[in-house]
Amino acid sequence: MDGGQILLEIMLQISIFFIAAGVLYSTKSVLGKKGSLIVCALTYIASYIIFYDLFREVYRAPGYTLGFGVKGLGGDAILLNIMTLYVALMGIFISNMIMFHAILFEKQPNTLTYASMLAAAGSTLGVFYSNNLIMIAIFWEALVVSIVGILYDRDYATSTEAVIKMLFMSLLGSTMFFLGIGLLYVSVAQIVPTLASLNLSTLTDILGSVDEVGADIALLSLAFMVSGIGVEVGLAPFHMWLPDVYSGTRACSAAFVFSLEDTAGLWLLLRVLSAYSRVPIGPVFYALTPAFVILAVFSVLSISIGELSALSQNAIRRLLGYSSIADAGYVLLLISYIVYSKTNIFTGAGMVYAAPAAYFIVFSIMSLTTSLALMGVMEEVGIKSLDTIRGAVARVPLLTLLLLISILSVAGVPPLSGFIAKLMMLSFLTASREVVSILLAITATLFFVVCAAYMLRVVQRATLEKSEKMEREEICVTPLVPLIVLVSIIVLAGCVPTLFIPPIP
Repeated sequence: MDGGQILLEIMLQISIFFIAAGVLYSTKSVLGKKGSLIVCALTYIASYIIFYDLFREVYRAPGYTLGFGVKGLGGDAILLNIMTLYVALMGIFISNMIMFHAILFEKQPNTLTYASMLAAAGSTLGVFYSNNLIMIAIFWEALVVSIVGILYDRDYATSTEAVIKMLFMSLLGSTMFFLGIGLLYVSVAQIVPTLASLNLSTLTDILGSVDEVGADIALLSLAFMVSGIGVEVGLAPFHMWLPDVYSGTRACSAAFVFSLEDTAGLWLLLRVLSAYSRVPIGPVFYALTPAFVILAVFSVLSISIGELSALSQNAIRRLLGYSSIADAGYVLLLISYIVYSKTNIFTGAGMVYAAPAAYFIVFSIMSLTTSLALMGVMEEVGIKSLDTIRGAVARVPLLTLLLLISILSVAGVPPLSGFIAKLMMLSFLTASREVVSILLAITATLFFVVCAAYMLRVVQRATLEKSEKMEREEICVTPLVPLIVLVSIIVLAGCVPTLFIPPIP
């Protein structure tokens, strides 16, 4: 297959989600639950077929990377490699299962919400495949607009407040992200005075060649980039909106949103910030560069605020929200070490460095969003907090079992995927046996213990304690089938992790 055909497949894969969204929107008064489910299923199936073709072509390509040009943006404005395709596939699959759950679970089909979900999936693919920061910013704004349509629900009392908070913070994040792009262009324009200089795959080498003034401007742009993307994924100190969205909107809608936004946002964080690994600025202490110090401070701040705040939460959805903040910090911790090691993750060998981050992003988000969607079902029987989850195993045994497996995965309990993700992270950090990486690993380990403490408290309340109401509740199993699939993968990926890690030749 030649380059033109591959590019056409990429365009088609993104387009089918928007076309399907238009079909759902235009036929909202005709299509019911079954019709919406069929349209969504056909869309995702077509996307998986294209994923198969793209993986096959990437493994055949030199350096296991495919680049495609866009006029005015250089020859690699669209870039595919093994790890990006893997994270994109897993993010789309998680969103697929949660969308099927939402359609089956809702009593009244909300076709407009489903159309927004498909549009969000298409925008997310655009973020993954784009290599130029201008294209990434455009697709990201399309994703944010789609998210508003997903989360807003006039029948859900607190959704308006949550959406307004998210919109305000997204506007702030976008502003900082665009400022970061502008400053970055100023710093590299002296070397490559075109928009092609903003292509991430070549940005690492360009930034390694800037002069002293350009390096200072690049460092300033790094601060804006961290802040801009950090707002979108809930990094501290820009995190206060995220627990409100976790708890203030419909659970299945929030789970869908974060299955895409967090997956794309955290992978974008890795791609963008690792490009700063060779900025020629001397160390400020020991061998620590300013770029590393900025990222390490943000990561430790997010981890500590997320984990310690979760300890004091009573509402389980808010607890999951703070855990999500901590997980974003762990990913940034990995990125900080990649920056410290001056590794270009876009090369064939450098992609190995991205593998632990990819696995951690995928399975931490899968565990969190599955837990969030299951909590939405729990709330139908009055279980919302640590107080009301007492004795849940006797009331709703299947539902409780699924929830506890996903929560234990978040806590990193073996043999679940969350444990493998955290083990890979620690193995990656300690492999070089450098003082800096050992200190990062120790910091992560200490807060893993905190995470286990508050997650095991949920397990204790649900299984060992009793409540006044112990009668068994009848629930419909059909909407749970997609979530059962996700929980099964969480278990399988922990027992046989090599099945879910793409081979890097």
